[in-house]
Amino acid sequence: MIGITEGYDPVFANDWKKWAQNKPTILITKNFPKVSEYFLRTFPSNVIFHVTCTGLSGTIFEPNTPSVDSVLDSIKDLNEFQKKHVVLRIDPICPPLFTCNVPNEFDGLKYCANFYKILKFGSANNLRIRVSFLDMYKHVWERLEKYPLVKEYLKKHYGNELHLPLESRKKYLSLIEKTVGKKVEVCGEPGLECFGCISKLDLDTLKVDLKNEVGKSTQRAACACLALKKELIPIKKVCPHNCIYCYWR
Repeated sequence: MIGITEGYDPVFANDWKKWAQNKPTILITKNFPKVSEYFLRTFPSNVIFHVTCTGLSGTIFEPNTPSVDSVLDSIKDLNEFQKKHVVLRIDPICPPLFTCNVPNEFDGLKYCANFYKILKFGSANNLRIRVSFLDMYKHVWERLEKYPLVKEYLKKHYGNELHLPLESRKKYLSLIEKTVGKKVEVCGEPGLECFGCISKLDLDTLKVDLKNEVGKSTQRAACACLALKKELIPIKKVCPHNCIYCYWR
């Protein structure tokens, strides 16, 4: 079994720490600088870090996440072994926002610049890169009521659909891979080839030896994860990052 933190950021909880002492673990966090302090003296071989950095920090979408520079700075001095245990997770991305410029609400030019800074950093440091596109659930539209111009702009691209049109996602994925010079891992995107948060690559990295083939997770239709995952933080509410797209209401 692989422990994972999909439902809540580990920087705000302690439930995961006992498991991560010696069991295979995947920590997904938007505050790697803080989480990495816990492992300052020993960078464990039993942990893979999904360092989430979207370029949206400090915006209405992620009001309380650390800056792009602080997250990238926390990775750059890791050694090669340590970087093999880091996945740069750009999740979610929302390419339509690159050209959305609404005074006092959203600066699309800054978001676009941050996004490409993250991609180029990931490429230069030979990191695994993982992406997913922003899904527009009903509660996201409801939260955007406070920002009517941004909401109207996104409506032009999403319409009444949950996902960006498949052709748009394919186009942007191609541009991303051209920028980084390699294939990236895609998480939970219908119509695209997806790569699980827990895959055979992760099992190899964590040195988990499976005797038998493990089936796929039934978490959602496009989830490509292997089934052997255990949520380590049983908290089901919006964390203090207060991201507008958080699936907890």
